[in-house]
Amino acid sequence: MPASGWYCEKMFQNTIIVGRMTRNAELQKTQEDRSFTNVTLAVQRSHKNLATGEFETDFINVVLWGANADKVVEYCGKGSVIGIRGRLITRTYEVPNFKAIRTTEVVGDRVSFINTRRPADGTVDADTDLTVNLPADEDVLAV
Repeated sequence: MPASGWYCEKMFQNTIIVGRMTRNAELQKTQEDRSFTNVTLAVQRSHKNLATGEFETDFINVVLWGANADKVVEYCGKGSVIGIRGRLITRTYEVPNFKAIRTTEVVGDRVSFINTRRPADGTVDADTDLTVNLPADEDVLAV
């Protein structure tokens, strides 16, 4: 134990992101028939780049499972602003003739629809009050 008497045995990870979808989500299924989708959120940084004087944008990959995936595909399209609460994961996979590729992404446990654009017609539903919670027993499968 450190001399100060303070000791933290448990670790905690929680990620919250609010951003704009860069493309329409597509529902996919695993071999076990679990639905999932991958979305990329464009998140503008809160400060300007000193050299250019402009805001920079980060593009964050998010994977959603089950009801979260179903609802995002149904109600959100390119340009929708959504909030994600989840956790970061890092995966490594191999591509033939290349080195192993390592990627970090967010696995969303909760999705809040802030300003949605329906994928089919592009209509806007401002401040859509729909929050989807992933059941606790859902977990990430290697895809």
